[in-house]
Amino acid sequence: MVQTAGPAPFFLQARRIQADLRAAGWEVSDMRRAQALEHEFAGQSEPSGVPRKSTPREVTYLEGGFAAHVVIPAAGRSSGIRYFLDGTQRTLPFLRCGMVPTAVGMSAVGVVERPAGEECRIVPGSMRLARTWMVPEVPGITETAELAKHLRSSGELVVDPLIDAGYGDDADYALHLQAIYNACLRERELAERRLLVDFWASRGWTGDDGWIVVDGRLSEPLPGAIGLVKQFSNTYLSAQDAQVLLRLQPGERSSAFRPAGQSAMGERTLWYLRLWNADGQDARHSLIRLETHGGVNTTEEIDRISSWILAERTPRATGDARWATLLYPIHILERALKRTLDAETRGWTAR
Repeated sequence: MVQTAGPAPFFLQARRIQADLRAAGWEVSDMRRAQALEHEFAGQSEPSGVPRKSTPREVTYLEGGFAAHVVIPAAGRSSGIRYFLDGTQRTLPFLRCGMVPTAVGMSAVGVVERPAGEECRIVPGSMRLARTWMVPEVPGITETAELAKHLRSSGELVVDPLIDAGYGDDADYALHLQAIYNACLRERELAERRLLVDFWASRGWTGDDGWIVVDGRLSEPLPGAIGLVKQFSNTYLSAQDAQVLLRLQPGERSSAFRPAGQSAMGERTLWYLRLWNADGQDARHSLIRLETHGGVNTTEEIDRISSWILAERTPRATGDARWATLLYPIHILERALKRTLDAETRGWTAR
């Protein structure tokens, strides 16, 4: 559920809505100077911050047992990767209605192209900017219902983040914020998925034009697309296989596998790859998971894709704390997307 943002500064509309509600006698408190929710929740897997114990999922190995495989990096100009897709978001607190916070989620997604031996450039027409208003419609809180009505009457997209959030009607302030952030995350992921499908379809993909790397899970397993996952929330491996994984050396990959029960998302092939030396670091340092459509199933294909990713290690995005798993073209794209959000949200905190 994504709506293209209009040309007028949306913060002016937000001020008008706040003024209208107060003039009508509704008790609402301004939250626009609070920090974006990404500062609080990005990277957390649970609202409480308590580590989650996960159970390994059933998998099918495609190359015999689970083992380490040495990969020879491809020469930069021989890489089959040409496009890179990513998105970023900003979740801005808006008004508090009693004990219920509300927010607006902004997202920007796009594709960068890097022909062999050339500089990165944004693919014309691929940049998409959207906003979604997050209003928990708690029973008995008339202010939130009035706010949602006001926004919808202005043509804005409003989502109730409590739907499917798993919280009861007694959810507290912190859980409301968590639900808002999670809902904005889903909206941004949906925007990325739609862009991938549209971009893929617009080129009548054959693979001859180059593959595309998606930063994150490959929610739409299309031929010619590679998902690059930097944070792992799902456990696919048993304790013994996990030891093999954590011992991977730079330039080594794991055996490929397929998780059970993939029918809802389409069949995907997964494997892990270590980009840089992890000596003296956390055991997960520079470790990524790669995902492709299920048609990639031979050692030759898996090695070839891994060699392309290894070729993308340079130049390094050393100015970013995530450099060990961040491909440079994705780094370039993220900077452009964040500048777009900066321009769109300028004036949000001004009184």
